[in-house]
Amino acid sequence: MKRFPARAWTLVLLCWSSWATPAAAANVVLLLMDDAAASDIAGMPTVRRLAREGATFDHAYTSSPMCAPSRAIVQTGLYSQNNGVTQNSVRQFVAHGDLTRTFAYGLHAAGVDTGLVGKYVNGAPSFVPGWDSFVVHQDGGGGDGGSSTYYDYVLRVDGRRVAYGHAPGDYSVDVERGFALRDIQAAVTARRPFLTMLAVGAPHFPLTPAPRYARKPGLDDRRRTLLAVDDALAAIVGLLKRAGRYDDTYLVVTSDQGLAFHRARSKGVPYEGSIRVPLVVRGPGVRAGTTLHQIVNLADLAPTFLDWMGAPAMHVDGRSLAPLLRGSPPATWRQATGITHERMGSAPGVPSWQGVRTTRYAYFRFQGGGAEVYDMNVDPGQRRNIAGVDPALTRKLAALSNRLATCGGAECRRLEDRGPG
Repeated sequence: MKRFPARAWTLVLLCWSSWATPAAAANVVLLLMDDAAASDIAGMPTVRRLAREGATFDHAYTSSPMCAPSRAIVQTGLYSQNNGVTQNSVRQFVAHGDLTRTFAYGLHAAGVDTGLVGKYVNGAPSFVPGWDSFVVHQDGGGGDGGSSTYYDYVLRVDGRRVAYGHAPGDYSVDVERGFALRDIQAAVTARRPFLTMLAVGAPHFPLTPAPRYARKPGLDDRRRTLLAVDDALAAIVGLLKRAGRYDDTYLVVTSDQGLAFHRARSKGVPYEGSIRVPLVVRGPGVRAGTTLHQIVNLADLAPTFLDWMGAPAMHVDGRSLAPLLRGSPPATWRQATGITHERMGSAPGVPSWQGVRTTRYAYFRFQGGGAEVYDMNVDPGQRRNIAGVDPALTRKLAALSNRLATCGGAECRRLEDRGPG
């Protein structure tokens, strides 16, 4: 795996200089999709196979369901109020100094080979500390506006600009698959622990299947588009098996956000389909064929990766999923997770809103609108707003939502564990 020159790390790694190799030698492959709903994995045979061999979380959420805010949460383990990203651009991420508050930075300092391929945080600066290999997707002009395009785009490959056109071999998911395989093979050859993050742009709109699936009968374009993503995962699994590394590698499949199908606006809204994401994990010690019902969210990924690979913990709002996955849940766990959205220039039709998802209720309020409360036990489709039926419950959920929107670290975890009371 290509590594950045040592001079580039001199300043950013001083505080980590006492670290050597990680205490654990497991590997991680993270497949992060773009706008994939939890229901989408039903049409992905390799993901379903991993679910049979591992665990599926059926209450996994993003606390801010838009691309850049959600991806900043993944990178840092911090909610939007603490990582500073509320708009669809990497600029806020850079401005808040989060480039060194990421799981990649911690893992690299602990001796792990780290590689990212695909979409970062809706664009990326020229240098991102923590990544040994950094292949980032940009639009055809090299800017941030088309991080999810399938053709006519640019990859910045470890600082080198490479343009792709509209030929069948330029299909972005397939090209990025090749770079992910390259990074994994390099780490395996070097006998080094690794984390590879493949952040594809599918199935982001406009849905664009790979040429080999463009006319596959019996499927709509959404499922056809996802088949190339499943192929990428299958190729990674195949490489790991041939290299003898499949059984000591964690494979994590998720998405930055879902989509609320059958709503007037499906993206960036507080409804269940939008905030809920797929999350499948297969790896060492993960109980096979299990479905875990605890509320988890994307802020939990960063501390989980550090935990798995024996790297020192960092300040986060999330928590490690490792105890749940090995069948030893802690005495207390999250009873609620905050959800929030700030109106964006890229999606002006969705006003700002704030809410909370508990083990039973979904609460939110759009800016300038009334409260909405749904009992998810009896109304999973969120058709009957009961905010006016039980005002005391609505006030309680509103108060919890307000506290979760401003908390940080241990205080967030305490509020989440207590729930609405």
